Amino acid sequence: MTAEVRTLVRRRRDELVRRAAQAVGPAEVFDIASARLRRLVPFDAAVWSVTDPATGLPTGPTRIDDLDGMTAQLRAARIDVKVDSATYPNGRFARLHDPEGNPIELWEPKEV
Repeated sequence: MTAEVRTLVRRRRDELVRRAAQAVGPAEVFDIASARLRRLVPFDAAVWSVTDPATGLPTGPTRIDDLDGMTAQLRAARIDVKVDSATYPNGRFARLHDPEGNPIELWEPKEV
């Protein structure tokens, strides 16, 4: 990594930390970090590690564009999907399990 690239990375990191420190709460910190992540990740599959509330197994949400459309396709294939009735500051979520019982979480980010 060149000195120029290190300087650029350091500046961007410092700016992110500064903006996050000024955030009013966790939802705003998430929005700030997510906006930066969406500019850095060249594909639509940003995930983070969480634990499935029903099983306690680790999982990470898979980002999708159309939760309702995906849910309809899964249900048409007779796959049980539970859509969270709440809409969170960062979007909407649904949960299902693969054939081995491993949790899968779908995430439709809130439009910015």
